[in-house]
Amino acid sequence: MSRPATDLTELIKRVIPSQTKQYNGFPCLEWTGKFTPRGYAKVSYNNKTCQVSRLVASLYLGLDLNNPRYIVCHHCDNPKCIEHRHLFVGTHRMNTQDAVAKGRLVPFRKRARIIQGSRMGEEK
Repeated sequence: MSRPATDLTELIKRVIPSQTKQYNGFPCLEWTGKFTPRGYAKVSYNNKTCQVSRLVASLYLGLDLNNPRYIVCHHCDNPKCIEHRHLFVGTHRMNTQDAVAKGRLVPFRKRARIIQGSRMGEEK
């Protein structure tokens, strides 16, 4: 079991610049430690498992770690990335809108029409 990160220098040791992924001219800084099942960087902090992007957002973007309403979103769409210039604080709704705008998620209404249309076509 890995020991908890005690300071930023310990966290920095677990990051490498990406050779292929970047956003606005800055390479993704990819976590090399442990990950959540969904692929997000995680670390033990204050005796709790915490997403590293949330810690970075609290340091650089003013995220309140105790407010679950706000999440950390990635401009670069790379869950391993913890580069603060690639992160923004938002809500689940904002994250969903971002995913739809980038074509990573089909809106529910459109998905329902697609499913309904395929069912109608099968019945012919």
